[in-house]
Amino acid sequence: MLKDHYGINPDWYQETITGPWESIDNEQFRTVEEDGVLYIFFEKTVGWKDWGSNLNFLPIEAKGAVPVKAYPQMDHPWYCHRGFKLAWNKVEKEIMYRVNSFGNTSTGHTVRIQGYSRGAALAQKCNESIEWGWDTVAVETLAFASPRWIWRPYSENVKPRMKGVKIILDDGDLVGHYPPWWTGYAHVGEKVIVSSRNYLFASPMEHTEDNYWRALVRYVSENHKTRV
Repeated sequence: MLKDHYGINPDWYQETITGPWESIDNEQFRTVEEDGVLYIFFEKTVGWKDWGSNLNFLPIEAKGAVPVKAYPQMDHPWYCHRGFKLAWNKVEKEIMYRVNSFGNTSTGHTVRIQGYSRGAALAQKCNESIEWGWDTVAVETLAFASPRWIWRPYSENVKPRMKGVKIILDDGDLVGHYPPWWTGYAHVGEKVIVSSRNYLFASPMEHTEDNYWRALVRYVSENHKTRV
């Protein structure tokens, strides 16, 4: 199996887009514990409710922060996409319960989080939450085809908890440039560009599972490090 110099292999992507999925209040995810690793997967956009959440990057009420404050009690606040934060709130309790159970029995082991598209944003929020609360497990996240979800102002306050995040993008994919830069949102993590194109001509047509599979296979074959 080929892996690139970042340690990415295309089979991990296939695991990211494949169910079966669990659902809590219309938010889809699944967890698998195997060989001392807890895997957490988040599904892509499914249905109109998810689209409503995806587009909710500005507040729907006059009161409150713009965008929503991630933790109201924080001394060093940071801000994120309102829709994705509200989506994470729905599954946070259950997922963190599983992380807690895993962390109490697997000191020094790894949590690997993966997501595609909308699921990539939720995967990164999950990464941040685990880094905030746990220092006994290592956290790694692969965020495929992710939209932006962290507000650039104050993003330095969250950057230390995103060091394990790899954001895997086709530069010609419009979703990777959403929300637009002028709204204040940015990617925070290590960007891995698997297909370089002129972002000025970015298209939603490039935001498909098959396109990312082909781009990953080509990218890894050109940059492979070893066989495992």
